[in-house]
Amino acid sequence: MIPSPSVGLVDDDPALRRALSRLLSAGGFSVRSFSSAADLLNSLNHPDPPPPDCLVLDVQMLSLIHISEPTRQAEI
Repeated sequence: MIPSPSVGLVDDDPALRRALSRLLSAGGFSVRSFSSAADLLNSLNHPDPPPPDCLVLDVQMLSLIHISEPTRQAEI
């Protein structure tokens, strides 16, 4: 069986994070939610589970993520 595409969801608003998670799950995605950029980056430093296939980010949190290095972008 082919695994579902995975989505990493980063938002500091718990209600919005929960709603988006349910919506994405209903669409057939495997969702991993993160309440902060630090939680996301910490999870990317561990091989299990593997990194998500796609990220959905709160655009107001982008300045907190600081993903600017090409190597970091390639890892994500």
